[in-house]
Amino acid sequence: AVVSTQSTGMEQQTEKKRNFCYKITNPTTTVSNYTENTPMKFKLAYETGKFIRGMNILIAITYLNSVLERKNCIPMTRYNRKVGRTNQAKQHGFVKGKWPTKVCTYYIQVLENLIQDAEKKGLSLDEMKVVHVMTSKAPLRYGRRHSAFGRVKPYNTSLCHLEIVAVVDEKLKE
Repeated sequence: AVVSTQSTGMEQQTEKKRNFCYKITNPTTTVSNYTENTPMKFKLAYETGKFIRGMNILIAITYLNSVLERKNCIPMTRYNRKVGRTNQAKQHGFVKGKWPTKVCTYYIQVLENLIQDAEKKGLSLDEMKVVHVMTSKAPLRYGRRHSAFGRVKPYNTSLCHLEIVAVVDEKLKE
């Protein structure tokens, strides 16, 4: 009897180790998350990540929820051409700001994943601080839209990679 070893495509893939740009020195007090090809705009993701960096995880989630309710804004510091002025940005020392709802929902999902990882490790959430946020552009997802008279126009989606690391802050422990 001959046994065939054909692949059925249902095998579990082994999870490959992700190299972060942030050097993790103590893995017992560190949680990290990486998402690929997230359909959000890079410039808004960059500004949101820059604003969240250095915050406590719980405070960051409450702030992003207030951005979704339009009670606070994300100040635009680098990519701020043709961005409107708002009084909400003056709280942070800037003039221009936006309310990126799609980006905030993705960031909230990633931060909640970090909270779950921290609870699995038995870390205190009051002492967790976001230390590293990196966004990078992903290749475009190409699409086509059919127009009048047989023409076809591009309908591309911009994607983004997102990398977040949170560490237990020793200063908050004391």
